[in-house]
Amino acid sequence: MRRKEREVTDLTRIREILEECEVCHLGLVEDGKAYVVPLNFGYTLEDGKLSLYFHSAASGRKVEILRKNPMVAFSIDRSYHLITGPRGCDYSMTYASIMGEGRVQLIEKREEKRKMLFNLMKKFHGEHLPLEEKHIDAVLMLKLEVDSFTAKQYVTQ
Repeated sequence: MRRKEREVTDLTRIREILEECEVCHLGLVEDGKAYVVPLNFGYTLEDGKLSLYFHSAASGRKVEILRKNPMVAFSIDRSYHLITGPRGCDYSMTYASIMGEGRVQLIEKREEKRKMLFNLMKKFHGEHLPLEEKHIDAVLMLKLEVDSFTAKQYVTQ
């Protein structure tokens, strides 16, 4: 990381960034061409190991690409406010971000999907909502096992 003073290694702060952010941009590659898709996400962060969870339709371009190439990159970010100054080069933006890479698994077993959907709902709603079996069966869950990631932030006093 070029700007070491902006690196975040504290797991508590990394969890806060994950909670503050709502969208993960998932980067896939199909036949040498990049394809990026924004997705809401849930996560687990245990002993420094990060996993991200996404719900998806069971078919479509994203799923077709992942079946051929499960290796992905991702970016999660949040900007706070613009920093201004008298010159253009004085401008900046405060932010917090997490970027990384890993492998996506397509999860089709009902109980695994249920757990991941509960994880996703907890992030956005704060509690588990009832889920009917037919709705669980209708979705595909994507589990991104993150191989490596970095977190950084720029905040002003």
